[in-house]
This record gives sequence, C-alpha cells and structure tokens, in this order.
Amino acid sequence: MNIKKILTGFSALVLMLGILVSPTFAAKPFTQTLNGGGQIVEGEYNVSFGGNVKNLGNSLKGQFQANFHNVSDEDVSGGRFHSTEITDATWFEGAGNCEAAMNVTMTGRFNGEADYELVVRAGNDEDTLRLTLSDPTNTVVYDTFVSGDFPGESNCVGTARTGVDSGDLKINL
Repeated sequence: MNIKKILTGFSALVLMLGILVSPTFAAKPFTQTLNGGGQIVEGEYNVSFGGNVKNLGNSLKGQFQANFHNVSDEDVSGGRFHSTEITDATWFEGAGNCEAAMNVTMTGRFNGEADYELVVRAGNDEDTLRLTLSDPTNTVVYDTFVSGDFPGESNCVGTARTGVDSGDLKINL
C-alpha cells in the first residue's frame, strides 16, 4: 500500500468534510455600553467615578462607583457609592452637535448601607456627567447639579450635566 496515496486521499476527505460541515459563526449581538472614569471638580468640590455598564439586550450588566470626596452636603461628603445591580438604562442617539448620551439607574451601597440608588447621566458631548443619589426611602440626598456644586455644561440631552475634568467617558450605541 502506498502511504503517499493514503495521505493524499485522507487530506482530500478532510477538506471535503470541512467544506460540508464548516462551522457557522453567529454574529455577536450588538451591545450598548458606557465605560470610563474620572473626576468632576469645581472649586473645592470633587467627585470621582468609574465603571462600566452593558446593555446585552435581555439584561444589564456592570459595576459603577462614585466617590464624593468633597461636596456641600456633609452627610454625603467623603462617602462612597458602589453598585450591586444595574436596574435601568436609557440610551440616546445624538443629533447635530450632540453625541450619544445615556441615563443609567442602579442600586447599591452607600458607605456600606444597602438599598441606595444612583442615577448616572452621561454624555459624549465633551464628556459630561451628572449623579443623583437617593436613600433607601427614594429621597434624593445629593445631586451634582441641584446642589449647586457643579454647573450644567452640556448642550444636548440632559442639559444639567457638568464637564468631566479628568478622565474619559465612552458611550457606544
């Protein structure tokens, strides 16, 4: 028996089977995302933040943290929020000068206490951010804009966001 003929025949069979049963790759579902982190600073006030949020179509995944280093509300100043669940996300396509924007609602712990809620409003219009923190009774305890600590500097969906002073936000639709 000729080994060369056997190998050639085997190679042809493998090639034929590969064509007949070639693997099919499904397209990866498109995901909407928010990624990034940084700081907003206005005079003596300083809040840092970071995390990621993904809309996978049938679920929301991610983590987010906000550190309220120095804000006007003494009960919030020095505190830290860390998400435990992303509960809602709304994504906005930009128009004209306005790039993508999004609002994400999450529950988590503030200084170790459970059941706080944070609403993150972010925009790709030169990276803008607004944070609203509510306690377990759904009472707003701090808002970066309403408090007067940070000015509204965005010109598209949600005009009460302030510019990110260091860092980067990226919204993908």
